[in-house]
Amino acid sequence: LNGFKNLEDLAIWGNWTSTLHPITNLKIDRCSKLQKLKIDCTSFDKLNLNSNQKITTLIIRGCINLQKIEGLEKLSNLQNLDIWPQNSKLLNTKLQIPFSQSNWKLELGKIKEIQILKEK
Repeated sequence: LNGFKNLEDLAIWGNWTSTLHPITNLKIDRCSKLQKLKIDCTSFDKLNLNSNQKITTLIIRGCINLQKIEGLEKLSNLQNLDIWPQNSKLLNTKLQIPFSQSNWKLELGKIKEIQILKEK
């Protein structure tokens, strides 16, 4: 996605992506204007959001291979977060989520406060 520097909205879904060309690592680091990211049923094993701090919406569903989301705690503009399994049969125990589903906004705020204190 190197040529899409101004991309603001990205949705990738379906296992059919593996039929075309398996994508195991989504490289969106140059998409610094990205605001909405939806990933559903893909073969990604990690996601790096360190360069995507403008994201306001992050939805990840059915990604059973996903083990790590880097930079989640840096998303200061995040308003909508949906990364928890909807179906217990799809429960992904590999993915370590630093936030609880019910209090993620509060927990993200605490992480931001700690980061600000460290920078001083």
